[in-house]
Amino acid sequence: MVAAKRGALLAAALVSSCDAIHRAPPAQDDGLHRLGGGHHVSNASRTMVVKGHTVSEVSASWTGNVVYAIFTSKIPKYHEALLSQLESWAERPAKEGRYVAVGGNDYPEEWQGKNVMRSECDDRMPGISCKEATLLAEGAARGADWLYIIGEDNYVHTKHVESWLEGKDRKR
Repeated sequence: MVAAKRGALLAAALVSSCDAIHRAPPAQDDGLHRLGGGHHVSNASRTMVVKGHTVSEVSASWTGNVVYAIFTSKIPKYHEALLSQLESWAERPAKEGRYVAVGGNDYPEEWQGKNVMRSECDDRMPGISCKEATLLAEGAARGADWLYIIGEDNYVHTKHVESWLEGKDRKR
């Protein structure tokens, strides 16, 4: 029963995030920053059209890997949590180019870098699904086999995740 509920919740979250990718921009700005338009993106082995998404430099080596994707915000306590991730469990994936964090449209420039990027999303609560959609679009465009999306206040046992996913069919 719990597994069925989790599956339904995961499917609903994916549909919600994908909907944000493909939603047309509003006729007038309602204060929510949505993705729209379309860009053609490609990598060495895969090509995909992802509406409203321009590929970032952060994700160049995602093909064939588990990527840890974090949504964050400009609130200082969340920045501190993000730095804590990079000093603990996320250190190895970050060095291997398999860690990315995305902040909102006003994410401070001095906090951006090799593994952290700004999006076109609102930095308030309504922007979380947009940030998740941005991470999904980046993962799809770059061919990540697995994209593990979490917040900056989570701890991940990466070797356990990678070991468990190793035997799974990535195309299912």
